[in-house]
Amino acid sequence: MKSIVVELSEFLITVRDGADVIRQIVDCGFGRQEGADNTPPVLTDGKLSSWKRKADYRSATYPKPHGGAPMD
Repeated sequence: MKSIVVELSEFLITVRDGADVIRQIVDCGFGRQEGADNTPPVLTDGKLSSWKRKADYRSATYPKPHGGAPMD
């Protein structure tokens, strides 16, 4: 069974295929705390949005004026 486990308190995401760890993403930032339950805004209905997790993403803004800074 494939799974993704997000540990907010450890700033860690673990991707598993059965008992095998396929990938661990460490030192994750989940955004600032909001709301009465302190749910980070990146979590919606218990789902983690990963729309900007790209291996070779580059900033469109920094460095000024034209961007291009690596954000791996």
